[in-house]
Amino acid sequence: MICGAGIMAIMVLLYVQKPFLLSSFELKIFDTLVRSIPGQKSPNSPVIVDIDDRSLEQFGQWPWPRYRTASLMDKLIDLGALAVGIDILFSEPDRTSLYRIIQEMERDLNAGIPLPPISSELLDNDQAMISTLKKGALILGFAFSFHQDKTPNDGHISPKPVNIILKQIEGAPDDQTFLPKAEGIIGNIRSFSESAAGEGFFNIRPDPDGVLRRVPMLMEYARNIYPNLALATLASASTSKNLILSTSPHGVESLTVDERKIPLDEQGNLFIRFQGPAGTFQYYSASDVLNGKIRPDDIKNRIVFVGTSAAGLKDTHTTPYSAAFPGVEVHATIADTVLNGNFIVRPRWLTILELILTVFVGLSMSATLAWAPALVSLGVLFAGSISLWLGAGWSLEFKGVLFSPLYPLLTLIASFSVLSLLKFRIEEKKVLAKTKELNLVQQVTIETVANVAETRDPETGGHIKRTQHYVRAFAEYLSKQPEYKKRLDRDEIDLLFQSAPLHDLGKVGVPDYVLLKPDRLTEEEFAVMKRHTTYANDIITSAEHRLGNSSFLRVARELAYTHQEKWDGSGYPQGLKGEEIPLAGRIMAIADVYDALISRRPYKDKMPHEAAVAIIIKGSGTHFDPKLVEAFLQMSDEFKKIASRFIDPSI
Repeated sequence: MICGAGIMAIMVLLYVQKPFLLSSFELKIFDTLVRSIPGQKSPNSPVIVDIDDRSLEQFGQWPWPRYRTASLMDKLIDLGALAVGIDILFSEPDRTSLYRIIQEMERDLNAGIPLPPISSELLDNDQAMISTLKKGALILGFAFSFHQDKTPNDGHISPKPVNIILKQIEGAPDDQTFLPKAEGIIGNIRSFSESAAGEGFFNIRPDPDGVLRRVPMLMEYARNIYPNLALATLASASTSKNLILSTSPHGVESLTVDERKIPLDEQGNLFIRFQGPAGTFQYYSASDVLNGKIRPDDIKNRIVFVGTSAAGLKDTHTTPYSAAFPGVEVHATIADTVLNGNFIVRPRWLTILELILTVFVGLSMSATLAWAPALVSLGVLFAGSISLWLGAGWSLEFKGVLFSPLYPLLTLIASFSVLSLLKFRIEEKKVLAKTKELNLVQQVTIETVANVAETRDPETGGHIKRTQHYVRAFAEYLSKQPEYKKRLDRDEIDLLFQSAPLHDLGKVGVPDYVLLKPDRLTEEEFAVMKRHTTYANDIITSAEHRLGNSSFLRVARELAYTHQEKWDGSGYPQGLKGEEIPLAGRIMAIADVYDALISRRPYKDKMPHEAAVAIIIKGSGTHFDPKLVEAFLQMSDEFKKIASRFIDPSI
């Protein structure tokens, strides 16, 4: 539980700190949730008039003469558009106007051309646009600048600020709106600004990961407040021209338009509820509008946004649905979100709820892992993860609340992973302790069984210890040779060491008159003595039948049953030859004979180390494996050291 509390505390700290990597991941979760819910466009959702490639092919490259743009707007008004938001900046006079062309020819060619007696609108294309703008319901777009050096505004005037009522609640400061503050403006030409029904900025700023999820609905410039293009267009279509901005000590709370309350974040941003990928809204080609191919019912009483998708002119943004979402459709989506009232919000109390849920999940997972079986804990993990995800989807789809399941999910997964690992480690330690205990019991049992055989032949009391260490030292040396490296790994060497004391186990079945005879054995007596290998094999085989296959018993049986076999096949009990003899038996054969040679027996004196080595060399190829004899010669001094360390006290 303490470890679980620590994990939970770390997750709470991460939630408060919001590191960039986790914040980016959280935003991706938001995108997935937004894509998972169905779109809900309003019945009278905005439409888009697109100056597309087909329009440019028919009417010429962009920018069009202003009279043609004015003609497009006139037709939209005639079709009954409720309001038209123009996602186009008109920052310079039309250079294709007739009077401008004549002026430039006079300036550049000194060619005086008299102006023909025609109307001012035919001489100046901008006049045609001004006349159209004065008809009302046309909203121009402009851009704010946020550089320290304010953008020159020569020949322009600032857009008309929106009529806004500032409603301060819960002790909000009087002199603070919490809105983004612009440093400069890139506006339309003065005559257009003065003639338009309204203007709105089209600045769009994506989140740090480059994805557009929210937009500022209002900005402050020169102590005035201005709406974005979608809001200005909505306000133009509204019966009430006043906007109410509510603020609190924490920041912006909401914006009310025509009695419709729009929830905003603390900086006045609206979470955009995208309805789908690009092309979700109805698009009409500008060429079809100019050619009179659009029915009035397609436009009447609808909000229209005019923009361009033509190659080289298209303004696109990355959204949760698309990497190339048209800017004009962003404005349409904002307007539709307000009209539909299907907002996405993250109220401040949601932070507390997410923290509480993170703590609850951490404690629940810790308690489950502490008391429940592993399968139940795994089930809780899956059930909890699915519930959090489905709960977040339900909250967004039906309540419009953007709940983040990230930190509760991370707490759930981290608690399960770390605590399961810790639990596994604790159990592993228990198993290791139990295994160590069993190994100790096994070793004591082996030594006890070996001592039983040793008590039958007290003159060879140190033989068991010495041969056991000979075998390990010899096997470790051989394991460094390429030929034996794979066959003699650490586990196999340990098995040889543990099993070596049992190589003479079968002597318990040899009668005393043979085993303890002080003189050399007769042929009949030696035949009885040879049976000790068979007795050992029978004893260990019986144990294998009762205990099942065991690496330890296999090695013990090979040592006891084959250590008297000889390389040339003259050994016993089976007369095995060459590599038919298991490696364990061949190793024990050298260790057993060497110790017999250097030890005193009733029928012989002990032999010096060098003489014993010479006899083993002589037996190479007949008694012993030649390759093992060669290896023995390289490390025989180690045998000598072991013999000195484990001197039989009775001799």
